[in-house]
Amino acid sequence: MTATVVVGASSELGHALARAYSRSGLPLVVTAREATAARGIADSLGEHAHGFALDVTDRASIDEFADAIGGLGVKIRNLALVAGARGSNFTNRYDQDSARQVFDVRPFGYAQVVASMQGSLDADASILLFGGVAFHRPSPGSLSVAPAVGALIGLVNALAVDMAPVRVNGIHPGPVGDSTSIRGWPEEKRAQATSRTLIGRLVTIDEVVHAARFLLDSTAMNGVNLPVEGGYLLT
Repeated sequence: MTATVVVGASSELGHALARAYSRSGLPLVVTAREATAARGIADSLGEHAHGFALDVTDRASIDEFADAIGGLGVKIRNLALVAGARGSNFTNRYDQDSARQVFDVRPFGYAQVVASMQGSLDADASILLFGGVAFHRPSPGSLSVAPAVGALIGLVNALAVDMAPVRVNGIHPGPVGDSTSIRGWPEEKRAQATSRTLIGRLVTIDEVVHAARFLLDSTAMNGVNLPVEGGYLLT
C-alpha cells in the first residue's frame, strides 16, 4: 500500500494539501515539529492519517521519522515538503547565523529528508518541494530567503536527475491572498501586490493546492519549478 507524506502540515498550505489527499481514504502521514501538534492534525484528517514529529534541521529527528515510516509498512507515493523558514536580512545589518537557519530548512533540510526517505519511496514516487518567488522577485530584506529559494530551484533540478525515474518538482507560490500572513498585511501593501498580478487578484490557498496536486499526480511532470502567482513575476 502507498501513502502520501506531507512534511510541514502545520502550515496553512501544508494542512490544506494534506486535507485534499485525506479524501482519498489512503494512508496519509503528516508532520509538525512537535508530536502533539502532528497528532492533532492527523486526528482532524481522519482514521487513515498518522502524525509524527519532524524537525527537518535535525538529523536525529529525520532518522527517527524514517524509522517511523518504515514501521507503518507502506511505500511513499507522494512526498511533499512544505516546511519553510522566514527571516528578514538586510545588507546594512546582515546576520549570517540567521541566513544559515533559513538554509538549514531549505535546501539542506529538504535534501536530507529526501535522502533519508529514499528507501521508503515507491517505484513511481513523486516528490514536491515548496519554495517561493523571492529568488525572482526579491523584496527588501530578502538576503536570506531569496538565495535559499534559488538554491532550492537548483536542488529540484539536481534531484530530478539523481533520482530518476522518481519524479521531483518544485512549486513556488507568490503572495497567497487568503493566508493568515497576507491577510495581516496593511491594505496599501495588499493593494500594491494585487496590482502586480495579471489576474487582478492574489492567488488562493486552494489554487496553490490544486497546482501542487497536479505536479504530484501528473506522471509527465518532472524537473519543473512552477511559479503559482497569477502573473506576478511578469510585471
